[in-house]
Amino acid sequence: DKTMVDINTGSWKNHNYEVVNQGNQGDVSWFVAGNIQRQAYFKYKYAGSSQRMEHSDYNNNGLNFQLNDKLNEHESLRLTVIHRSIDGNQFSCAGASSKMNSYTPYLNEIFNNASITYGFKNGTAAPGTLRYFNNYKTSMYGTRFSTRLQGVDYQNGWQLDPEHTLIVGTEWHQSDSSNKNSGYVERIITTQAAYLQDTWQFANKWTFVPGIRVDHHSNFGTHWSPKAALNFRPDENTQFYANWGRVYKAPTADDLFYWGDYGGGFGMFGNPQLRPESGWTQSLGMNHLFDTRNSISMSIFQSNIHDAIRWYTSDNWNHGYVSNINREKKRGFEVAFKNKTSTQWAFDAGYSYIRREIDTK
Repeated sequence: DKTMVDINTGSWKNHNYEVVNQGNQGDVSWFVAGNIQRQAYFKYKYAGSSQRMEHSDYNNNGLNFQLNDKLNEHESLRLTVIHRSIDGNQFSCAGASSKMNSYTPYLNEIFNNASITYGFKNGTAAPGTLRYFNNYKTSMYGTRFSTRLQGVDYQNGWQLDPEHTLIVGTEWHQSDSSNKNSGYVERIITTQAAYLQDTWQFANKWTFVPGIRVDHHSNFGTHWSPKAALNFRPDENTQFYANWGRVYKAPTADDLFYWGDYGGGFGMFGNPQLRPESGWTQSLGMNHLFDTRNSISMSIFQSNIHDAIRWYTSDNWNHGYVSNINREKKRGFEVAFKNKTSTQWAFDAGYSYIRREIDTK
């Protein structure tokens, strides 16, 4: 077993406590981490002097628990539980004076996520998983918005022969959202999906990966998304690749239903009239390992998305809203260089460029 305790304190009555314990006993291993964060206030500079921000305290807590059980050589079980809470007062500042925010005096958020995953065929060319998850969050910021997302994910695979590996999977997800202040309770969204992918290795140095996915949304119907990837390895240190795929993304429960009316014309508002995103993406790139210490990667990419979902703030910054963009185009490139100077030191250097064009008509 290994236990670590970290306690630190700082200005503005800031106190942080963290405890981590991890270990194993036979085929069972665990990881537990808990943290507490406290702050009484903070100060800011104005007109050359230090001012105390009133109503700026917060209390945050977190817990991360993971339990793993290796049932046998090819099967395993994993339980994960994550809790996070945020409880902070909100403030307004006007130069040298500050006060409690009269529209939204405090923020309270709670996140409780749990999942259990069964792994099978571990250590084979096509391992499988069966996972159930249940994620809950509630937020009080002007009004209370709560949503629970639960689902089941299943993936399995088979190595048909030395050249072909087949992967299949299914998903079932359901969200249940409520915001009583805006007049709705238990708005349910159900999505189902299935996908199929084949990894074909041919001519020693080439790999072709075609795939297709079908999504069914309780609000938006059925959509098909094909994809394809091609990889070429001239030697063990160099890889060239090209990817292309259709894109489909439905609005989330937050996008559709979030309604935070803070009063006085301030707020964050979802949009029940949103449409799902659709389009395509493609990329072309290479990775090269010069030696055991130095490597480089380069890629160019492009995307064309219809009805892209984006959140905005109003011109006067009073409220946030979400809408569809008629079309969003992106293109760019990335270059990254990695160097491992020693067993203790390493550095990365990179550059990326993205050009974005939008058509709101």
